[in-house]
Amino acid sequence: MAELNPFIRVLVRDPRNRRVPGARVEFFVNGASFSKAFPTTVDRDPSIQITDSQAIINAIVEYKEFKDTKTFNRDEDEWRCEIPLPLLESDLNILHITDLHAGQSQYDDYYLDMRRSLLRDLRNCESSAPWDLIIFSGDLSFSGQSNEFNLVNSYLKDLCEQISKLNLGNPTFLAVPGNHDLQRPPEIDPVSVVFRALFSLEPQTRERILNDIFNNPNSLYRLSIEKAFENYMKWWEPWKQEAMRRHPTFRQGVLPGEFAVEIEKGIGHFAIVGLNTTFLQIAGGNFDGKLGVHVQQLNRLLPSDDPDWLDRVDAAILVTHQPPEWLAPTNRSNVFHPRIAPSGRFAMHLCGHLHIGQDQTQSRGGGEARKVALGRSLLALEPTEDGLDRLYGYQAFQLRVDAMSREGMIRAWPRKSTPTQGEDWKFVPDTSFDLESDGGTRDIAANRFIRPNSRR
Repeated sequence: MAELNPFIRVLVRDPRNRRVPGARVEFFVNGASFSKAFPTTVDRDPSIQITDSQAIINAIVEYKEFKDTKTFNRDEDEWRCEIPLPLLESDLNILHITDLHAGQSQYDDYYLDMRRSLLRDLRNCESSAPWDLIIFSGDLSFSGQSNEFNLVNSYLKDLCEQISKLNLGNPTFLAVPGNHDLQRPPEIDPVSVVFRALFSLEPQTRERILNDIFNNPNSLYRLSIEKAFENYMKWWEPWKQEAMRRHPTFRQGVLPGEFAVEIEKGIGHFAIVGLNTTFLQIAGGNFDGKLGVHVQQLNRLLPSDDPDWLDRVDAAILVTHQPPEWLAPTNRSNVFHPRIAPSGRFAMHLCGHLHIGQDQTQSRGGGEARKVALGRSLLALEPTEDGLDRLYGYQAFQLRVDAMSREGMIRAWPRKSTPTQGEDWKFVPDTSFDLESDGGTRDIAANRFIRPNSRR
């Protein structure tokens, strides 16, 4: 029998043959622990030097739930301990829908057709399933009426039942309100008049009004906002309670419908933040470039004992109804981008409102890219010369992180409804995106995001 090799090394690897950092390796010589400090696997492979050729050498590797033990033969000097991939990778799977407009004119004429096509199509997105979340980015209803939210619940019941039937997950439902989810006051309402003209006012006046909204619970402005979203909040309450039951980290914000929640899945910690970007749009008319957000909308959602929460998680997702370009330029450049959504804070920003499916990934000045994903409307009816243009669509996402990299990856499965030669309407891959054979976007560099809490 060969003599025992003087050096024994443990290679802790994943199935892709990458070193696994953070594993605990302990050597034993004749049953006694070899060292006081356990060797680390962060930047080297643990090893020991043995002088007694008759010694019995054992090693134990532990990583999260994984544990394995090895007894070395006299002619062995290396052990490749492979840790299963599920312990090293985690993904968050999301079904994103937006702009249902339940209760709009001719809704009853087109809803059943859309519903039938959608429920049949869900299986075609199973590459992104099982879904952990359904995120609805606003305009669930058409005018914020109670009966319209009853229609919303009917739709969501159908959707959740079909997802369960197809074994596509048991997702948590999250939503933010859109400009159609509120009851608009009369056009001559003084608060409506102020909000419509807010970003044309003197900066000092504008800041005084915004500070009153966020710091004075009895503000006339705040009370008007809460009144406008009263039916939405009644509808949201049971869905919110269910989200809180599943995820005790769930927190409410200062404005109606705002929330933050941390979701732990495998090795991954994911933050979802929903902000109300439509609170100024309680009046009718075009608010493109006239909306605004306040930094307190985000600050009030941060844990009081952990202000760096969003910089600890593996990936954070922002959800609003309107995309950033609907904010007033001064608000976007002075508040939203630098203080709420600086480069690298959110892996992705989900929104709707424009009824089109679009990916906006942009980096400026060498900074980390901002990724804004606009969802195609689930049921929008746009008047045309020939009648109505039916804009149906939805999308699914997968955010993937692993223990080996500072970078995460995002894939999207965008879907849209289109007529066939037989004049039927079916959901198909949205080929305005660059797609792979499974209907999802490629794992290209533009879909990467930096994980803020990775320490490599």
